[in-house]
Amino acid sequence: MKSGKTPNTGVTLVLTLLISFLFMLNSCGESTSGRHQCYTIDNDTGGCVEKVKNIRNLSVVSNDTNHYKAEYEAGFIQGKLQKTQILMTRDNFWDMAYLIDPSHSFPKQIPPSPGELSEARRVLQENFTYTLDYIRNQKNPVLLKNMRRLLYRMVGIYHGTKMGQPASIPFDDTWLPSFFQSEMTLGYETRHLTFMDIYFINGFSDAWDVIASLVDAP
Repeated sequence: MKSGKTPNTGVTLVLTLLISFLFMLNSCGESTSGRHQCYTIDNDTGGCVEKVKNIRNLSVVSNDTNHYKAEYEAGFIQGKLQKTQILMTRDNFWDMAYLIDPSHSFPKQIPPSPGELSEARRVLQENFTYTLDYIRNQKNPVLLKNMRRLLYRMVGIYHGTKMGQPASIPFDDTWLPSFFQSEMTLGYETRHLTFMDIYFINGFSDAWDVIASLVDAP
């Protein structure tokens, strides 16, 4: 048997997707070629999803000298290409919360009741308000930039699921997002995502720690 190095399949996959970019980045918008679905914002910012049976591999290239804009556009591309998977992830998190808790304390059933959706939304809303205040008053420049980058990424994902093109928003150290009340609700098995759904996925574990403590409180 000949000896040799094991092929680096991860590098092969990235190279395959990057080769796809060479053909897809020349024009803006969404395109499909074989098992690749791609979305392009401009000539150096785009992404592709490769579907292999039940596996989807996402690769995004987002280049901009403004890191906040790069994060936002990367999120926008992800939202465009993975909206269906994001919807399923939201619903699966609710299902998982029910299935892994033998006492089924929260939620008590699937689908979650309107009251349970409302309670989870309340906890997440309080956390989001606290997070915005924390960013607004943050004095550590490194932590501030990292938190803002995460915030821009989440907003970008949300916008990618509902908008035709990226929004014209400031990309600086002062901008903070605001949403309509309808965008701060939680859904289950709905066809549309809200920003709170995105925040729910991002903060699921922390939110359930808080909810568990409230449920178990005497």
